[in-house]
Amino acid sequence: MLLWLQGKPKSGKSTLVKSVQNGLLQRHRSQPTQFYIADFFYSAEASDSLRGHDYMLRSILHQMLYAIPSSWDGCRPVYPVKRNPLSSDLDLDTLKLMFTRMINHMQLLQDEMIIYIFIDAMDESMEEGREAILQLLTSFCQSEQSNLTLRIFVASRPMVDIEIDFRDHLVIKLECQTEADIQHYVQSKTNEFSKDFTINQDLLQTAVVDNLVKDSKGVFLWVKLMILGLEKKARSGGYSPANMTKILCSLPMELEALYEQMLSKIVQATDAVQLFRWVAYSKRPLTVTEIQEVMAVMAVNQRISPITGIDLRRHRIINPIHVKRVDTRR
Repeated sequence: MLLWLQGKPKSGKSTLVKSVQNGLLQRHRSQPTQFYIADFFYSAEASDSLRGHDYMLRSILHQMLYAIPSSWDGCRPVYPVKRNPLSSDLDLDTLKLMFTRMINHMQLLQDEMIIYIFIDAMDESMEEGREAILQLLTSFCQSEQSNLTLRIFVASRPMVDIEIDFRDHLVIKLECQTEADIQHYVQSKTNEFSKDFTINQDLLQTAVVDNLVKDSKGVFLWVKLMILGLEKKARSGGYSPANMTKILCSLPMELEALYEQMLSKIVQATDAVQLFRWVAYSKRPLTVTEIQEVMAVMAVNQRISPITGIDLRRHRIINPIHVKRVDTRR
């Protein structure tokens, strides 16, 4: 069986993939049937070589061979005999053949087993070779074997080439599944609005709730950012439900465009640019306390030298941003 989880960026695909994996681990621990999980995440932030499909197959093969040593008997006949064992020069065709032989071999084993393969962010993989990988994955789902149950779970943004190859398989569109949850979230937030700003709930329903749910397209983070923006405007005073509708209509409909708009306002300040550099180039995630010190040093350094403890205390921000740490890693 192959299942394709389709959703827009930041709609919760990776969170759902991880949740399903954790659920499977808990469910199968109490069952006698052998089960194994292998996973891979394509990352657009990685180099081209790490986004390649040969890298994905190496990873899946390594996980399966480590978990089921006997599966090597299927790979051995096609493994290059004269290859340097320390090199990583296996080409995509060889890896595909090894993967196919490994699955075929496990179908012949006497013991019953279940194998789950999770491939996340397929849309971020290299376009070259993707078609071959999609066809390889679907080829294992043509028939079910009594001793081997293979479940393949692929998550990605909507893409035409993936949709064509997976048209005969199960598809979950997050946009269609999360509307009720988004409706509930927006409703609860607007209830707080009506209490905090004494705005009629029925007017908020028309001005905010209906518009946000309709335009969200399943992306929770977009909804959250929009609500935060509305709340900030409302706290500044002088805003009516009609004003809020205008604000919603003026904001970008896509998450990346919304990011760009937010960043364009922030980076106009020199201190913000320097702070971004500290966060981006730190060897580890920075705590809020450390960011307070960085900002204090930047403020003091523009005025005096050397810096004393009294100077830092005078320029240290009293109420830092309400997060535990700032992490640029995915």
